[in-house]
Amino acid sequence: MIAPDLTALAERITALQGARVVCVGDVMLDRFVYGEVTRISPEAPIPVCRVTNETAMLGGAGNVVRNLVSVGALVDFVSVTGDDEIAGDIGLLLRDLAGVTPTLVVDTGRPTTSKMRYVAGGQQLLRADREVTTPISDDVADSVFAAAEAALSGAGALIVAAARGRLAAAGIGAMLVTRGAQGMSLIAPDRADHFPSRAREVFDVSGAGDTVLAVLAAGIAAGTPMIEAAQLANVAAGIVVGKTGTAVVYADDLHAELGEMTGLSGPQPPLRLAAALDRIRTWKDRGEKVGFTNGCFDLLHPGHVSLLASARSTCDRLVVGLNSDASVKRLKGENRPMQNEAARAAVLSSLETVDLVVIFDEDTPEALLHEVRPDILVKGADYTVETVVGADLVQSYGGKVILADIVPGFSTTATIARMNAS
Repeated sequence: MIAPDLTALAERITALQGARVVCVGDVMLDRFVYGEVTRISPEAPIPVCRVTNETAMLGGAGNVVRNLVSVGALVDFVSVTGDDEIAGDIGLLLRDLAGVTPTLVVDTGRPTTSKMRYVAGGQQLLRADREVTTPISDDVADSVFAAAEAALSGAGALIVAAARGRLAAAGIGAMLVTRGAQGMSLIAPDRADHFPSRAREVFDVSGAGDTVLAVLAAGIAAGTPMIEAAQLANVAAGIVVGKTGTAVVYADDLHAELGEMTGLSGPQPPLRLAAALDRIRTWKDRGEKVGFTNGCFDLLHPGHVSLLASARSTCDRLVVGLNSDASVKRLKGENRPMQNEAARAAVLSSLETVDLVVIFDEDTPEALLHEVRPDILVKGADYTVETVVGADLVQSYGGKVILADIVPGFSTTATIARMNAS
């Protein structure tokens, strides 16, 4: 077993930014229908699923692309679709991925592959596939090869779903074998290195292989030695199995995981919005209640600590929206904040009651609340429900607004005034 140099791996994460990868493979649309099952159908002995949420994301090779982009790679993606509505949905999803240049070759004789999964209580009830598995025509294959060859100039790695025909001439210098709970093995002609998995809760293994492939390829494209790229891919696999559905791993996730593994890094910086929303989605898919509160939290005092403790007691996970430095300056004046956003986020993140800190730049958290959609919105009792920003939104989809008691006698503004007067 090879013990990774965690400091060296952390430095490699930054190098993934801008690495160029060409990915060739089958794209599909993964749809997830989430709901609740409380009864059996009177029409047949099957569960009745009351739908509560639906999501759609790129699947197949598209999930590899999602993982590549999430760690910062630039991707040329070549695939085949039909000429149908699902192909249009895939095109829109690819358009929303920054850093992806797609070439979708249209085969009018086949439908675009899609897979629909029905999930309740954390379990899949049914999967419905729409696909044709016959080989693509020679003309379509020629178009795929031409697009791939054109994209290879300047790329550091090529990912293919299957190596046949003209691609079969490429020699294999090493093979990374995933071994489930036992971790991974990197096998080369002259040696074999084994990497143990990190013990953690396994929630969903869907797409874990895609994550491994993406991080490994991005590492190679960035010039990372093969053994370190494999170790980083192993860390990524440990993260993604703790998420739900065909999830991705972000560079922020990798930094946070390596920080936990070293035990020496202290509080991690706040996640960027995409990574934060991904983590929140995982909590919700697990059936955990997500709470939200917000503020400037400049010079944290007992009143803040009490509010956060009260907020956390109402939910399973507490997300704190933190005003950025620019936002605090607009709200509180040119001399504020006393501590910058990174310092304020670090202090908040160190509290046991806080599960996630997200920085927002607007004067209010309204836009962030539309993204997070918490089950519970908590503010201090010095507000009324009518004056709480986002109360109408949260109540519109069945969420709750709670006004928590506040500890009197504490104020950041008053504390600063006393400091200036002394």
